[in-house]
Amino acid sequence: MRPSIYSSLAFLLVWASLIICQSSSAYTKSNIRIGIIQHFGKKNNQTLSIKAKTGQKNLQVIFPQLPLILDVEKNQVLLTNNLNIKTNYISLDYPLEQKTKVIAGAYRTYENAEYWSETLKERFPEYNWQILYPDPWIIQAESDNPEETLRRLKSQNFSASWFKDSFSQVKSLSWTSLAPIGLQTQNPAETFQFNRRKIIIRPLNNDLIELNGKAYAGFIEIIPDSFGNYSVINELPIEEYLRGVIPFEIGADSPQAALETQAILARTYALANYKRFSPENYHLCASQHCQVYGGLSAANKVTDQAIQNTSGLILKNKYNQIAQIFYYSTDGGYSANFTDIWPARNPRSIKDLSGQSTCSNLPKRFNLANEEDLKVFLTSPEAAKDWNCYDSVSPSFRWQKTIEKKLLTQTLDKAKKRWQFAWPEFKQINDIEITERSSTGHVLKLLVKTDQKNFIIERDEVRSALGGLKSSLFILEKTDDKIIIKGGGFGHSVGLSQFGARYLASTGIPYQNILKIYFPNYMLGRI
Repeated sequence: MRPSIYSSLAFLLVWASLIICQSSSAYTKSNIRIGIIQHFGKKNNQTLSIKAKTGQKNLQVIFPQLPLILDVEKNQVLLTNNLNIKTNYISLDYPLEQKTKVIAGAYRTYENAEYWSETLKERFPEYNWQILYPDPWIIQAESDNPEETLRRLKSQNFSASWFKDSFSQVKSLSWTSLAPIGLQTQNPAETFQFNRRKIIIRPLNNDLIELNGKAYAGFIEIIPDSFGNYSVINELPIEEYLRGVIPFEIGADSPQAALETQAILARTYALANYKRFSPENYHLCASQHCQVYGGLSAANKVTDQAIQNTSGLILKNKYNQIAQIFYYSTDGGYSANFTDIWPARNPRSIKDLSGQSTCSNLPKRFNLANEEDLKVFLTSPEAAKDWNCYDSVSPSFRWQKTIEKKLLTQTLDKAKKRWQFAWPEFKQINDIEITERSSTGHVLKLLVKTDQKNFIIERDEVRSALGGLKSSLFILEKTDDKIIIKGGGFGHSVGLSQFGARYLASTGIPYQNILKIYFPNYMLGRI
């Protein structure tokens, strides 16, 4: 059974028929579009403070002549050095009727949503299934006969909902400023209130744009999203984008080879995942759902040099295609196979993302799928002392969490509501038990015993179910009143460990060799 959809998701989507402006932002090898603020205007009193970094009148604000128009070919232009933008409502002359939408699943990660989206496209090819992110990820399509669509989805073990609405108001972008270029006025100092549905902000004289205290290269575009709010997008050259990723992802204090490794992976990830937010007309977000991007405020000479040293370098697979790569903070001595964490329709397509031992002296006797071997692996002090595990310096190399049995029901119920998990109904959780592990030790299946019907939680969802565990590499120890979880690593564990890369670089290993350790089936190439 796939995740059910609650009414809160339908409420988030009452605006989904709004037209998203299509700009000339098709993906190229040099430019990338980042949704630096998603769903702007959803929160009350949310404001954008936009300035020219130099303080000079170096911002060119371009917007349509008429408030409800999205096409900026017929535009007004405002020159300023300071702009404060918020949202308000504009009344429509006629109610806007929505097309019927069907939501077929809510998912904690994009990878899970992508798997089920491809499944839906195969089973129901007559619908245009799209992955959207109101938090969590959802899969949605239009339907002329939603009752029949839901019946068919349920016959394939999907839970779904549908909605249709109409509204007489839309949110607009609102700001106050002096008269723009081309607007005749008797008083040049007179201020005007502007309400528009799209804004493009371009810097002049090679200035930077400062938005809510962060500096950005390129330009800023603000357009409607699929949920009645706005996407704040930063479009810029990809090498400039990397300047705002590397310091936030691995830290400027990392050894040079680790920074170079991170630069290659960040460039590869961006190019391999640029379609992730295509329904919203940008490529990637600025959070951990993609890569953390904080603009150029933290850019520095050290990270800039690493980007320059690896300019244009990416990882490719054996078919000379851009490789699908992942990275994370810390592993517990063994990275994970892709299918340890996420489902795959065609395991062969991602078999190159395989788990690797990250302890150079680990004895071969260990079978991490075996509970007793894994217990020794996770609790023995030899891990840091004798096995030369690359991540042993990380504070998350080994960790422990305790859940009181009386709070187990509350923990899982909270996760179910937060992530819209389609678990059977329960009033009381009686016990949990690990029933299957992968060869890398990561939990594949967790049996949940309830007062009604027992059920299985799989892969990545296990971490969220138990209150946000650091990883899925863990064992359970139980007392009369407690469940003690002992684990290793921090993150999904697929691909490269950043702490591991830092350690290896500190020993003098170059980025070429670091990449080969974590991605032995990939090769270096150029864009």
